[in-house]
Amino acid sequence: MPNKIPILCGDIGGTKSHLCLMRITSNPKDHHDIIDSTYHLSFNFKNVSDLLSQYLSAFISTPNYPVFAVFSVPGPITNNSILQFTNVPHWPSVNGNELSKKLKIEKLIFLNDFVANGYAIQTKLKKGIDYRIVNDKEIDENGPKCTLGPGTGFGVGYLTKKLGDKYHLVCGAEGSHSDFAPINGLQFKYKQYLARYYNIDHISMERAICGQSIIPIYKFLSGEIRVNYDYALYDQVRVFQGTQNSDTQLQINKLIVQKGLRKECKLCEKTLEFFVELYGQAAGNACLMYLPTGGLYLLGGLSDKFQDLICETDIWKKSFFDKGRMSEVMESFPVILVKDNELTIKGCIEYCRRLIEQKEENNFEGNNENNNVNDKNKNGEKNDNGDEGNDKGTEEKGKSKNKNKKEKE
Repeated sequence: MPNKIPILCGDIGGTKSHLCLMRITSNPKDHHDIIDSTYHLSFNFKNVSDLLSQYLSAFISTPNYPVFAVFSVPGPITNNSILQFTNVPHWPSVNGNELSKKLKIEKLIFLNDFVANGYAIQTKLKKGIDYRIVNDKEIDENGPKCTLGPGTGFGVGYLTKKLGDKYHLVCGAEGSHSDFAPINGLQFKYKQYLARYYNIDHISMERAICGQSIIPIYKFLSGEIRVNYDYALYDQVRVFQGTQNSDTQLQINKLIVQKGLRKECKLCEKTLEFFVELYGQAAGNACLMYLPTGGLYLLGGLSDKFQDLICETDIWKKSFFDKGRMSEVMESFPVILVKDNELTIKGCIEYCRRLIEQKEENNFEGNNENNNVNDKNKNGEKNDNGDEGNDKGTEEKGKSKNKNKKEKE
């Protein structure tokens, strides 16, 4: 078995960051040796460099200090640089190549979180454990794939594959920042409400459909529909202005989701149903753009939490399939809901595995080139120094034979 290489993978989230140090090989079937796996509150650090420096300080001068590091982050990546941490706004921009030198890591790569997910869905996922089928259609293994889903924000990505390629090419996208397009009166009112709530003009799809939109949806519907509600929770939501710390927001979100799923509060139920309706709509729009015959993959923490609403009711499906003249086409796309909450970490591990694979292939090709040079020298061909190889020895041998012949004469 080849030596296992130490790597560091991380899911840098808006709320928390998961860092995982392990040893792996280039063989996807080999077991990973996990050395350390910890979570850190992102907003407790001034920047990503401080987070990684503090974490790695415990492994300096040890055999487990990483050779490669790959991190998934929310937001666009350009030339291995993060221009803006979408959900950690106080963190400054950073370049992965410069950070690798600072941390003394051979290669440090930043991946958009949904690009990392794109690598993860190419690994072996187990049906029933890692994913559920939403629309059971045959997957074209060489066809385009699309990934999307809500978490703290709303992510979108896609994958393409050329004939003969070993892997799909994973591409990032920022489609969630495209316009939120309401299709009925209630949705139009919701868009107007969001403009007032955030005091902004442009309402993106991410503003309308993500973890941070749970409270605005609840508040909006409380003024639009007459249903029973939990008085204590309603008071908490009423005083929340969106300027309090994230812990408060997370706690309220958690209560709304729990009470909605348990059917303990009708207003919470309607909040989740409205959210899932919008989610199905957005997923359908993505399918029309990417035509993912290789599968539409629903990801993110809220896809997992709302899996029964998505898979076992008509709310998400009706919104997804209802595309007018294209409704019949929509039914042909396979839809898979991925339940694995560690998907981005798996994607980073897969990227590291390919880096090791590439390094081994380059070393193998380099060794072959050296062997070819040696073979050429043995055959009397010029080597890299311009010498004639064994020709000189052959010439001397010929002179010696002629000399012996003359002496006999």
